[in-house]
Order: sequence, then C-alpha cells, then structure tokens
Amino acid sequence: MENTQDQKKININVQERDHDIPHIAILPCPGMGHLIPHLELAKRLCNYHGIQVTFFVYLTEASAAQSQYLIAHPLPESLHVYHLPPRDISTFVTDFTDIQTRICIIIRESLPDVESYIVNSHHKEHTGISNTGVSPVNVLIADFFATDSFDIADKIGIPKYIFFCPAADLLLFIIYFPILDSQVQGEFVDLKEPIKIPGCKPLQPRDLVDPVRNRKTDAYNWFLHHASRFQLADGVLINTSQDLEPKTIKALREDPALRQLGTPRIYPVGPLIKPSSAKVMKDEDSYITARINQQPEDSVIFVSFGSGGTLSAEQTTESAWGLELSRKRFIWVVRKPVEADASAAFFSVGNEENNPNEYLPHEYQNRINGVGLLVTTWAPQTELLGHSSVEVETTEHLFILCPVIMELWQYFMSSLKVCWEMPFQFNSLMLGWRLGGVNARVRMVWQLLPFAICWEVWNERNRRVHGGRAKTNYELQIAIKQWIHLRSSNTDIFKHYSASQILHQ
Repeated sequence: MENTQDQKKININVQERDHDIPHIAILPCPGMGHLIPHLELAKRLCNYHGIQVTFFVYLTEASAAQSQYLIAHPLPESLHVYHLPPRDISTFVTDFTDIQTRICIIIRESLPDVESYIVNSHHKEHTGISNTGVSPVNVLIADFFATDSFDIADKIGIPKYIFFCPAADLLLFIIYFPILDSQVQGEFVDLKEPIKIPGCKPLQPRDLVDPVRNRKTDAYNWFLHHASRFQLADGVLINTSQDLEPKTIKALREDPALRQLGTPRIYPVGPLIKPSSAKVMKDEDSYITARINQQPEDSVIFVSFGSGGTLSAEQTTESAWGLELSRKRFIWVVRKPVEADASAAFFSVGNEENNPNEYLPHEYQNRINGVGLLVTTWAPQTELLGHSSVEVETTEHLFILCPVIMELWQYFMSSLKVCWEMPFQFNSLMLGWRLGGVNARVRMVWQLLPFAICWEVWNERNRRVHGGRAKTNYELQIAIKQWIHLRSSNTDIFKHYSASQILHQ
C-alpha cells in the first residue's frame, strides 16, 4: 500500500496483483459493546464500498446474546463471519480476574487462529479460501486491546489500523499515556494536581478510567502495553465526526507534542449506530415496542447499565424502589445482582437464568404492572431511544449539570470555604469525594453533603415531574442543612448546633 505523507484517505487497494477486490479483516474485542460498532463498520464497508470483509468472532466465553445478535441481523454477502475456536483460558484467569485482563487473554490465546486464517488466505492451495472466491486479506483493522495482531500484519506486509469506539478525548489520553507512565511516580489517583495532556482539558485524577487507577494490577499493565503500540498503526478510525468533537480531532491531527510522539493518522468515520431493525425484531421486542407505542410523549424512562453492567443486591433493590416510588412509566433492562464485579454480565449476558422475582422486592412485578416493564434479556435500544415516548435522563445531568444542582454545589462549597472542581461523571464525584487538611466539623459536613444534596434534588425532581410545588433554591438549602443536622446532631461535634448553624465557622 502506498502511504505518502499527503495522503488524504485510506488506500485499501493494496496487492492488486492478487485480486481486484480489497479484503479487510476486522478483529474486535470480545463483548457486545465492541461487536456491534465493529460489525456496523464491516457492513458499511461491504454495502457502500464493495469490499470483502472477514469479521472475527470469539467463541471463548461467548455470550448467548452474541449468537442471537448475529443470527437475527442479516449480513451482506461479502461479509464473512469467522468464528475463532474456543480456547481454554482457565489456567490464566480466576473468578477475580478483572474484565480488561480477561479480554486481553482471550484475544492473546485466539491470535494463532487469526494468523492461520490471514496467512492461509494468501496461499492459493488453501481450498477453503481459493475455492470460495475470497481474496487474500490485505488490510487489518483491530480493536484497542487487539494491537498484538499488528505482528501478524507486519509478518505478511499489510497495513494495520485501529478502530476506536469510545470518545476521542480518551484516544488523546491513551496516546499520551506511555509518557505519563514514565513521568509520574506513585499512583495517578494520589496526585494533587490535574493531569496535563496535550490538546485536552486537564484531567482530574478522580476521573481516570478504571484500568489505570492502580498501577499494581494486570489491567494497568495491559492498558499500558496496548497504549504503547498505538503509534505502530498506520491509522486510527474513530467512531465520531468532525462536527461532534472538532477540537479533539484537531489536536490529534495537529498538536506538536502529539505529532512528535508519532500519532497515527486520524480518520473520523462515525458515529456508527446500529440502525432500527423492525424486519428482524423478535416477538419480545415487538411486545416492548407495542407497549411503548401506547404511552404519551416523553413519559417513559429507559434504564440500562450496558450489555455487561450489573448491580449489587442492595443497589438493585434501591433502584427498584426508586423507580416504583417515582410513579413514572419505565422500561428497565434488569440483570441478576452480583456483589463483586460491576461488569459481571459482560460475558454472560443472555446466558444466565434471570428471574426478577428471585431478587426484586416481594410482589414487585404485580405492583408496577401497567407502569413499569422489566426486560430480562436484550432490549431493542435503538428503537426505544428513538421513540418519542422515551425520556432520556442521566445521573450526570440530574446530579451535576442541571442549573438547580450546580447552584447548590456552589453555595455549599462557598459556605465551607472549599475550592473543589466538579468532575463530569457522577461515579467520579462519589468515588473522589474526600477532603483533607480541615477540622472535624467541616469533614463531617463534607462527608454527608453529596448524599444530602442528591437526596433533596431527587425529591425535587419528583415533585416537579408529578405536578407538585417547586421549591426555591433557598428552600432546598434549608432542607439539605436539616438533612445533615438530623444525621449529625447526636455526635459530640454538633451536639449543641442547630440546623442553621452547621455551616458556620
């Protein structure tokens, strides 16, 4: 493939002496969240560009949802799904192995089969390839945690690319991460100052992605290993567009510090979203959409924690009560609770027996009948989120970004004389909520504050949704002080304080 400095697009017409039709091999990571966008990329390459695509799918620890998805959705004739044989990884993992490490081990153990397929595609005597008219693989596109497959591409002499599905800001962090690893001593989460990354807003340590929060873990080592190999790629396809993330894309292409690191060429190709598929909708999906068609506009809350996301038993119960007491119509993709791992369903979605009556409050389904709907398998998310009845509400908007709560955060921090930059994610807010170098009174108020604010804002949200009288911000401030006072007045610190005095110096 001719790859000059002024090249404007990916030239995939390589090795034309072998075949006229390009043949791209796509290697995603295991898991539905990776399979779906990579498969959408494959379908577009086939349908819009007339390209042959081999799409690798893992049978190692494959979920039932993966098989169901591939069967239910028709594929272009030029798209060939190749199932990588199951591998025994029991000697490398335990029940406590983190999700990133498990993914990387599955990929590592499957790479010999990937290499065998790609190498054999170049051998005319390999009847499984030549007799079916499939041309030799001449481009490889790999997922983030599959960069070890680059060695296969180099052995054959074909270009290799990364298809990056998350936000472009994370790509900035990954490309610069090997430099951070060499410069920072100790744990990133213990840093007192924001982390500076070229072309990116300074990153608060509490906002770091999970794999890099502990340098002693296998997940950290795998993350660093693959981040260090990004510069080996001939280019990175990102699942976004110039209009969605213009500043980040400009930085990835033009920032001098990043260019000096050998940042690959960047190709925005998204956003790639699975289109509505009414023609292949299952009976259960049809029932869900029929139910939602009967609801008023902007009246239904859709609750889902992703294909592999799970909650603990306590969190599941609290979510159930919250949805029921909200008296809002809702659709909840509910998973069997797991105590140890928030990503426990990553490899088992669709496999497990999932009976909500075993873990939800007694008679729950009877009480929510006609208001709430529980989905125990796979929900038609694209159809649901595109429906006029579904109201999309996020914890980040409700507890961090809406004007009411932003004013409350600012008031209480100013009252406590604390300077604290708010994160953009609710999980980061709760995990990073700690304060040092203050007296016992401020420390106790600080520990109780996020719970008090979020509780009162949640109550206020429900009042407004159901037509109640909206409180002023001053009334909310008083209610929050009373909440904190109620839970601290029995301590020596606040024994003689009234609710109005808890913020006084």
